[in-house]
Order: sequence, then C-alpha cells, then structure tokens
Amino acid sequence: MFDSVPTPGTSILQPVLGWTQSGWSISSWNCCLDGNSSVRALAGSPVLNLSNAVVLLEGGNLASRATNDVLLSLFNKLTFTSTNANKLRLTLSLPTGLLAGKFINPQTLRPSPIKGALLPKQNAGGGFFLGTNQSGALYLGTAEDFPLFTP
Repeated sequence: MFDSVPTPGTSILQPVLGWTQSGWSISSWNCCLDGNSSVRALAGSPVLNLSNAVVLLEGGNLASRATNDVLLSLFNKLTFTSTNANKLRLTLSLPTGLLAGKFINPQTLRPSPIKGALLPKQNAGGGFFLGTNQSGALYLGTAEDFPLFTP
C-alpha cells in the first residue's frame, strides 16, 4: 500500500476504504508510526512499560472524554481499576501489535467497536472508534504522556 518504506521518525496513517450499506467508510487504517513495525514481548514481560495507565476515549460524538484507569499485567492483560461505567473491553494481540475492543457509547447506548495499534517506542497505544457522524480517538498510556500526537 505504501509507495516507499517510511523512514524512522515519520508518521503515516492511511485509511482503507470499505463499502457499507450507507456508502464508503473507513474500514481500517494502515499505519507506520515512528518506526514501530512489530511488537515482540517475551513470555512473562509486558509489551508496554505501564504499571498504572489510563485509557482515554474522546471525540466520536461523546459528550465528554471517558477516562478509565488500568493496570497492564506481566502477561499483557488489562485490568480496569476504576468503575468502568462504559463497559470498555480491550484485547492486546502481541503477534500483530493490534488492539481491539468495544465500549458502550453513552449517547447511543450501543456497543462501539475500537481498533488500534500498540506503539512500543512511544510506550503507548492508540486507536479509533466511530460515533454517529464523527470518528473518535483512543489513547492507552500514562496520563502524563497524553496526547500521543499533537496536530
């Protein structure tokens, strides 16, 4: 999909369009961010160095930012330490470096799927979800390092 291999330190995010009943929409993203090309973690070691972290959801027609406190275990499982009112679920896939999940959107009261990627060089993860007519962003990392990318 890329015309050339991006050099480290560059950020490329390309949408992959897919057809839905309502027309063309972004079905996924191809990305290469700051040289993150693969995720490798040894058994019993976390892929990201996060003991106390947050998952932030914003945009996507949400009335306000949703914040969830999480712990990342040695076996790369997320445990929610806050109330998790929006029933957020995230799964980290180490072979692919992707994250996926869903949450209950408080505006629609329906599950909203989340897709994203782990970014070990930034010690974080990022992703997106779709609202009714806006896209939203997911951030996984330390509260001090948010936002991951600035416009």
